[in-house]
Amino acid sequence: INLKGKKIVQTVSYLPHFLSWIIVAGIVRDVLSMETGIISELLVKFNIIDAPINFFAAPKFFWWIIGLAVVWKETGWNSIIYLSSITAISPDLYEAAAIDGAGRMKKMLHITLPSIKPTIFVLLIINLGMVMNSGYEAQLLLKTDLNKIASQVIDTYVLEYSFGAGVDFSLGTAAGIFKSVISIIFVYLANRASKAAGQEGLF
Repeated sequence: INLKGKKIVQTVSYLPHFLSWIIVAGIVRDVLSMETGIISELLVKFNIIDAPINFFAAPKFFWWIIGLAVVWKETGWNSIIYLSSITAISPDLYEAAAIDGAGRMKKMLHITLPSIKPTIFVLLIINLGMVMNSGYEAQLLLKTDLNKIASQVIDTYVLEYSFGAGVDFSLGTAAGIFKSVISIIFVYLANRASKAAGQEGLF
């Protein structure tokens, strides 16, 4: 309805995807800073906590920080894919549903979701295929000596022990094969689920 507002929301939500993880990590560190971070200031102001928290000192906070940072960075990109799929739905279907007295929720359940089901399953297969690639940039940039025990993933482990303690390509090769096998299994299962739901699979 409000095209100007729509463009602003789209720009704000899409922009983080095109930012480097270095920039994103810098923003996250500033927001969660113990001294000047807005999160600690708000928590103290609303009496939720008594004193600012050093979020990067406690391992229990690390994956919450990583998870929220990834969601903030990538939500816009995923929304582009879903919006492009939704725009392909014929407006006549919504008009017919409105004439029959369907509200927004019923339109979503009986028109939008069934229409974008192929997109949902394609993204499911793709994302399950990449589930072992948890990345390493965010972990490297946001870890500290205090939360290091919680920041270790396969990629950072291979990087540290293959190159940090001496070149050992066998470890990297074994880790790569392990990740590939698990990813293939997930893709196969997601493909079977897609066909079981009446959708096209990758093979």
